Amino acid sequence: MPHSTQNEVTVHYRIAGEGMPFVMLHANPFDHNLWMYQIAHFSTWFKVIAMDIRGWGRSDKVTTEYTLGEMCADVLGDPSSALLEVLDPEQNGNFNDQFMEIDYDLSHVL
Repeated sequence: MPHSTQNEVTVHYRIAGEGMPFVMLHANPFDHNLWMYQIAHFSTWFKVIAMDIRGWGRSDKVTTEYTLGEMCADVLGDPSSALLEVLDPEQNGNFNDQFMEIDYDLSHVL
């Protein structure tokens, strides 16, 4: 299972299908297997990226406190790591974080 490391935390994820990226994040106390049937369905049309958030599944078990921002960084990453390596660089220029309502130009990251 592929993984990425952000702030010394290794996060595992699964990729299925081709096309536009579709990132699936599970709820506690589950892991990426929560999306088993959805992955099978949506991977017909999308590149589905289902990750185990920190502390769950195959990802590192973190024993110290962490912030929502650090969890976001596990997905969004920085220029040197995280899940952006699996996304299409052409699509990274128009990324919008709908939770925080912030636009990002991530085309330079890859």
